[in-house]
Amino acid sequence: MLAILLVVRFRLWLLPELQKDDKMKRLSRFAWLGATSISLLTLASGAVAQNDPSASLTVNADRPGPIISRNLFGQFAEQLGQGIYEGVWVGRNSKIPNVRGIRSDVVRALRALKVPNVRWPGGCFADQYHWRNGIGPGAKRPATYNINWGDPVEPNQFGTQEYMDFIGQIGSEANITANVGSGTVQEAADWLEYLTTDKPTTLAKERAGPSSACSGPGS
Repeated sequence: MLAILLVVRFRLWLLPELQKDDKMKRLSRFAWLGATSISLLTLASGAVAQNDPSASLTVNADRPGPIISRNLFGQFAEQLGQGIYEGVWVGRNSKIPNVRGIRSDVVRALRALKVPNVRWPGGCFADQYHWRNGIGPGAKRPATYNINWGDPVEPNQFGTQEYMDFIGQIGSEANITANVGSGTVQEAADWLEYLTTDKPTTLAKERAGPSSACSGPGS
């Protein structure tokens, strides 16, 4: 581009002198065309040099690569549509084959996938979920609204105990989401203690108490 500009400026300076003679006028035209052609060729060759498509790749098959955590390929479960109720949980008395209320066909499929972890209870639903509503005997669990997904009734029949049973059946690990929308820090801390402590605390004794005896998705 710089070469073309120089030629243009040179021609504008020399043109009045050359146009005094017809022969010189013709020569000026040839000079202009020649200089322009040389400039364009120079630019083209420079562009090709800058965009050299050649490249090289070396693969060292004998060197170990970085380790990618299997937990990056975890799954997600939430009280949304039939994702939990009917999809995973059908209740102990369902005609659909199940183990303690959890669908056997779903368990087989997820075991085959070797799911590393399952995140629950959400998602959006986690920010309205209060874990105490989903523990203890199923008949004593309160029914609440699922305000995130069209206000269906949430029977709380699939709670902490059912979730832990579910991931145990599929050979996965827990990935629990705390309620940071309508819950408190203390509620999250209590849930963690309920799930993990090996000390004889009140929450540990509550965890060891009566488990779910739910008979169906909405009972």
